[in-house]
Amino acid sequence: MLRARIVSAIRDTAGEFILDTGAGYLALDEGLGVGLGLERAEARGSQSGVALSSGPIERMEMAGHAVRGLQPVLLFDASAVRQAVDRPILGLVGRQALGNGCIVIDYSSERLIFQPALPGASGADHVVPFELLGDAKIVVRASIGGGRAGDFILDTGATKCVLFEEQLGRVAPGHRSWRGLEGLSAPTVSGEAAMRLVRLPTLRVGRRGPVVAGVEAGVISGTLGRQLAQVTGRPIVGLIGYSYLERFRLAIDYGGDRLVFTPVPDYQDPRPYEFTTVGLQLARSPRGAEVSAVATGSPAAQAGIAAGDAVLQVDTLAAGRHGVLALMRALEGAAGTTVTLRLARGDSTRTVQLRRRVLL
Repeated sequence: MLRARIVSAIRDTAGEFILDTGAGYLALDEGLGVGLGLERAEARGSQSGVALSSGPIERMEMAGHAVRGLQPVLLFDASAVRQAVDRPILGLVGRQALGNGCIVIDYSSERLIFQPALPGASGADHVVPFELLGDAKIVVRASIGGGRAGDFILDTGATKCVLFEEQLGRVAPGHRSWRGLEGLSAPTVSGEAAMRLVRLPTLRVGRRGPVVAGVEAGVISGTLGRQLAQVTGRPIVGLIGYSYLERFRLAIDYGGDRLVFTPVPDYQDPRPYEFTTVGLQLARSPRGAEVSAVATGSPAAQAGIAAGDAVLQVDTLAAGRHGVLALMRALEGAAGTTVTLRLARGDSTRTVQLRRRVLL
């Protein structure tokens, strides 16, 4: 996420955006678009609920970088994104707003750097070519478990890597035998998608790119994969998201159509207990937080917790005073330890104590 300022013909505003290299254009929440004087012009392809604006954004400023005359601008319902990240996200910053030079994403220091050209690569760097297809999506070749390579989209807006069930059989025929978590969901601009979360044996981006073992990936089916295939003209296997990218300093050279992955020295997982938990996904709600999904067979499922239940408190954290991310972190911990939740369903409340377990 990054802060940016946008200026239209009638007003300007500033706030938080998601840097999303999987998006070709600047995409604004439709309510914000109305406030800025942008009108819906026409539907965009088959992406339900996404429209083009009839007018431009005159200027956008972020991280010392400014771009003028952004058009077309996409308008969409960003409520699902805001619920998932529990922040007042105004929109997505795609390729259109990034210029023709090089951007460097330093995940470890949380910095975004704009520079005119790619710096010289060192011996530790992995240089991977890419193609810009469709509405300027970054398409790279990648392989799973040393198998057949396929086309993936580099998507800095994706929290996890994503695999499309319909295409996965081509590159990983044994994927149905992978252990995983069932019953979860993934928010997309096309709506919520049912998700099975797995760990990949290995994932390599590029023919000689970096190989990483144990990357978490969500396996989904539905319309998103088909939409991306229509946009790019290629069968897209999946998205390369943060669960892979967090291990690197990533440079995207739009002028030279190449990526540079610089490994983070002594990388350590910032959430070692992310999957030693009780099996709940949470989202923001009017009552503070609510259960958006429950992993099949998890401690939460065995306790009868269901999607839609309000979460009032996690241990000592009151949901009304703490963000969803803080509540999710409080659910994590060493295997065998316990966490206490206060829940509501309708007019009734209850308190349950759950024992954490390694789920993935």
